[in-house]
Amino acid sequence: MADEFTAYRSEEEKYFYETSCYIGQPLDNVYIYSKFEAERAVYDVMLEGLDAKVIRVENLTSRASDYKLQPNYKENAFLTRAKAVLEFGLFPDYLMPLYAEFSPIDLTAEGVVKIARYAEKQCVFHLNSNRPIYFDRFLEAVRQMGIPMKVVDGVSFHKALEQTMLDAGTEYIFEALQNDMDEQGRLIYDSNIHIVNDFTVWFLKKVGFEWSETDEEYIRGYQGYFRTIGY
Repeated sequence: MADEFTAYRSEEEKYFYETSCYIGQPLDNVYIYSKFEAERAVYDVMLEGLDAKVIRVENLTSRASDYKLQPNYKENAFLTRAKAVLEFGLFPDYLMPLYAEFSPIDLTAEGVVKIARYAEKQCVFHLNSNRPIYFDRFLEAVRQMGIPMKVVDGVSFHKALEQTMLDAGTEYIFEALQNDMDEQGRLIYDSNIHIVNDFTVWFLKKVGFEWSETDEEYIRGYQGYFRTIGY
């Protein structure tokens, strides 16, 4: 459904709060558009009296308890990208100021139950971890796990990435990242639209839920689990 997706970055910095719905974000992606229309449909019937909650989740990742993911894990887009980058061994320097957000699925489920149990008039939540891991820490963690990663400039990264298309057995690396590149070949992982979940974090803390730290232990377990099953 997302075959027509192209990398997007807003020209101006924007913030997407729990109270936001449409702030000019692109809706060309059919999957994204379906979520937008689904929310609108829920809000319409809420105005007619339906008691409902809209819970927006982010990057659902392996359980914190045992690091297992969905049975069809090979179809998980984030995992596919992570595998490609770690096996590529190169990382572009322009991404270093950014971070990765991991929302373990078991903790996300716990958050959903807390919201369902305690939320009354509150109806929209951003259920994503507020404890991301910045790429400098992420790279240090995987290096300590024995995975060599080298930070290179953007031009060198793109040239090496293009080479993976020509070498037998590495085409999957380019294929995993190709939809994330702009016309200059730079990976666009900063849309300039920032998801704000201050209210949700505050609410969940009040009812006894907080996200765990995305630390080296979690990264080691995340990568180690898929290595043990041959991925």
